[in-house]
Amino acid sequence: MKKKNILYNVISKRALATVLNVQYKTLTYVLYRRGVDSFYNGFEIQKKTGGTRIINAPQGELKTIQKNLAKILEKSINNSSNISHGFIKNKSIYTNAAIHRNKCFVLNMDLQNFFDSFHFGRVRGFFIKNRNFNCTNEIATMIAQIVCYKGKLPQGAPSSPVITNLVCGSLDYRISKLSKKYKLDYTRYADDITFSTNNRHFICEYENFLNEITEIIEKSGFKINDKKTRLTFSHKRQTVTGVVVNKKLSVPREYYKQTRAMAFNFYKNRIAYLDESNKTLNQIEGRFSYINSFDKLNNILESDKNNKKKNLKDLNNREKDYARFIFYKYFYMNSKPLIITEGKTDILYIKAALKNLVGSYKDLYNGEFKINFLRRSKRFAFLLKISTDGADTIKNFYKNYYTKPVIKDLSFDYFLDFGYYPDCPIIILLDNEPDGKHPLGKFVSSDKSSELLEQLRLNGFIRLNKVHNVYLSVVPKNPDKKLDRYEIEDLFDEELLHMELNGKKFNREGLKGYYTKDDLSKYVYSHYEEINFNNFNAMFENFRNIIVDYQKWYLANINN
Repeated sequence: MKKKNILYNVISKRALATVLNVQYKTLTYVLYRRGVDSFYNGFEIQKKTGGTRIINAPQGELKTIQKNLAKILEKSINNSSNISHGFIKNKSIYTNAAIHRNKCFVLNMDLQNFFDSFHFGRVRGFFIKNRNFNCTNEIATMIAQIVCYKGKLPQGAPSSPVITNLVCGSLDYRISKLSKKYKLDYTRYADDITFSTNNRHFICEYENFLNEITEIIEKSGFKINDKKTRLTFSHKRQTVTGVVVNKKLSVPREYYKQTRAMAFNFYKNRIAYLDESNKTLNQIEGRFSYINSFDKLNNILESDKNNKKKNLKDLNNREKDYARFIFYKYFYMNSKPLIITEGKTDILYIKAALKNLVGSYKDLYNGEFKINFLRRSKRFAFLLKISTDGADTIKNFYKNYYTKPVIKDLSFDYFLDFGYYPDCPIIILLDNEPDGKHPLGKFVSSDKSSELLEQLRLNGFIRLNKVHNVYLSVVPKNPDKKLDRYEIEDLFDEELLHMELNGKKFNREGLKGYYTKDDLSKYVYSHYEEINFNNFNAMFENFRNIIVDYQKWYLANINN
């Protein structure tokens, strides 16, 4: 617990409303006129261990009040403590599990009916008695009214987690004191309690410890769920909040195998089933991301601060599976035509232009975008070697996954063997810079480079392979400008490019003292209604023609 909370000085209803950043009449309406119980929406979710859990989520004004209260209460949580890890900033199941990694003994315990243990009187009493709050009876009663549903803390309310951590502060203190006596490491993640030690004599003291910990927990107003109490030795699989902690932190092997099977079934049948529950691509991606998070954490624990591999072949099997799925979702199973640009600024220009020209290209934008844009990220850089910036990486990406795959089962042809083609095309958009020093020139550099450039000049785009769904397009020329090469900024009027922003002029190279492409793109996007985008029409016609071209090819070959 930290210093006295701001609620310590609140002695009136109006003062409480002010602290909660809500109008007094709104607070009294919620608490007294309508009543808090009417603001809840209840539903059930499946537990991983079977059965269901009831979630009661607040709505409207009550939810806002609870969120504001939670922010205030969080300031009283000691984030530096290594005991409580649930629902605390910079704490997670990873930090909770890491404390117990590579130990001789791991003891898992569970507090039975955890949230139900925090009844109205207990919550009210905490805010009255705790010296960091010392609330009056009236204010403590109002706080308890705000956070309780049908007389207890509800699962699903934004204020419930922080209150459980505050109330459990005294429990954590008592258990921590007992843990030191038995030379144990102790952590708590909500209702999951874990102890671990390398003290081999603990097995002889286990029964005594169990009696003492039971007494502490029951005196604190909780009960132990005996069915979930287990002591695990190092030669068996040890888990903490679902995380394997024997040597390195990892997910259970069954979870990894299930995720692989779901992904493979999606590759094969375009649908995945697990325990008769249909899983979407996003859900499978979430599972892969969860699995990969442990590899990232282990890299950090092993002091691999850069967290980078030299090339695709260096990825471990879990990372390769994740990379394969990412490629499938974003480049093979893409639900909309995908635009890959040289930089992030191009995306804002294109979006702004489509919003401005909305009446002309409803097949590309009609209030929502009918095309997707590849947003490069650290995840793409690590798993697929698509750098977060730089245009040369596009050429390497096409080579690695289409023409000369580094890994056979991480390529376009791997998915093609399942017997179906991608539904939508991928459009690589490059600046119109055909010399060998720039991305376009490097991309088409081959014996047929002059032929490819001629096709680009005539059609505005080319298909890179007869079975691939990848097209190459370039920024069209601006008829009002005679240039050797054209970047997307050259489609704008000179008046815009010579405009000053905050007393600075535009510089494409990012020189100090000038505003950058990033600054210009943000300005263009926020002022799209005022800007002339007529020179973007040729680009959008190319997009449209590519989509039509691929649709024709797809329909002609889908049954072959």
